[in-house]
Amino acid sequence: MYEEPPERINIGQTLLAAECPAAVGVGTKTPDHALRRWKDVAGACLSWHQGTDPGEAIRDRFGWMDPVQRDLCTGLFRTYVRLMADSRDRVSDYEPEGSTVFHPSGGASAVASVLFALDGGELVKLRTGRTGSVPEEIAVLVEGLDDGESLIEVMAADGRIETLEMEPDERRERLARLFALWDAQREADRPTGTRPGLWCYRCPRPARCGHYPAPDGARPASTTRTILMPKTWARRLPVCERQVAWKRLYGIPEDTGDDDPSEARAAGVRFHDLLAASLLADDPDGAFDLALQSVPPSEVANMQWLYERHRRLEAEHGHPVTSVGVEYEVGATIVVPGLHLDSRDRITPGKPVAVVFMGRADATGREADGTPTVVEHRTGAGAADIDQIELDLYAVGTALIARRTEAAVHLHLLGLPDGPRCVRQHYDEEALGEAVERLRDPAGIVANWHPLDATGPPYSVGPWCGGCGFRARCEEYRT
Repeated sequence: MYEEPPERINIGQTLLAAECPAAVGVGTKTPDHALRRWKDVAGACLSWHQGTDPGEAIRDRFGWMDPVQRDLCTGLFRTYVRLMADSRDRVSDYEPEGSTVFHPSGGASAVASVLFALDGGELVKLRTGRTGSVPEEIAVLVEGLDDGESLIEVMAADGRIETLEMEPDERRERLARLFALWDAQREADRPTGTRPGLWCYRCPRPARCGHYPAPDGARPASTTRTILMPKTWARRLPVCERQVAWKRLYGIPEDTGDDDPSEARAAGVRFHDLLAASLLADDPDGAFDLALQSVPPSEVANMQWLYERHRRLEAEHGHPVTSVGVEYEVGATIVVPGLHLDSRDRITPGKPVAVVFMGRADATGREADGTPTVVEHRTGAGAADIDQIELDLYAVGTALIARRTEAAVHLHLLGLPDGPRCVRQHYDEEALGEAVERLRDPAGIVANWHPLDATGPPYSVGPWCGGCGFRARCEEYRT
């Protein structure tokens, strides 16, 4: 009789499932360009350590890529070569086991991998994005080190090397939390319900979890290529497809420093946080005043002015809304014909592609007659622009999740010079059907972007380029 090996605890999946139980289960084929690039950069790094000329490693590993992704990977690889020049001949193990920490029961273990090991017991991790390992992974990595071993993380995008360390008390706390989360998820008979939040934007199951349903009720197959399209980026589709595709499909990093929020936008975000604290409170004014204490004194007057306008609009509203949720994700899955990519990277046109439109509503609730409603608060003086994609995705998503044949969307324009105003659009059953058809147009654009070629989606040149986070890279690849 053979002894069963310990069950492996997936750190990332365990943490994601703690945010939403519906994150567990079969997903769909979401974009994996960042992982593809990591694998190829890691392969080039290993080839270089084994004596391969850098130019040859670049040709061998990045030759399949379009120019944008090829040059991106080449830059990451050359940065790695520069950072690790003194360690090129020091690799002692090209396939180390990484770190393993056993669950107290002994029946499971958490494993964190490393790229390779150097002479002297130094383990190396490689990161090609701008974020490093999460604390729970660091805890597993450090806890699993043998005596005399150390750990570094090469941040190729930032051009730096970090030593990964964690004090024993924090390690124990992180590991205890990880194992407790895993235990709770194992003890549940079956994960049920959705708990939408910002984690939805990194979940592999938005098209299947049920919170962003398809209008016809069908659930996309696990082999369906799926692209998540947040409201903010969907609104930019008519302006420049390349900008949206680079962000949402190919995961191209933005130019450093170009995407810093403006002062006006930062103030708007702060007001939204303050208002969210008051909307569901028994004493809204008191809750707002309490939250206002965290705001810098120089911004208090503006925050109070916006709140007074909010209260005035609420008092005069012809269709008042009773809020039941704040900062709540709403959306729908639109399945359209598009380009399918199989496991051998063969492309077939005319196959189902799921585009998940998603927006973070400032508030959700119901009007006096029970109509499910979404409310968006705009704080800018020029915030009167109405975007049909935004209205449609909110209306369709709200009606579907509420299982109603009607919905209403309110835009509360608080910063207009002539006073606050509500723009309300009511959708009956016929209007909801029309909204679904309108959403099929942008979904069709997204579904037919080339799955592998970042130069495929067309770019547009105009005033919007000034605030684009991809401007420098985009200008380099215009033909």
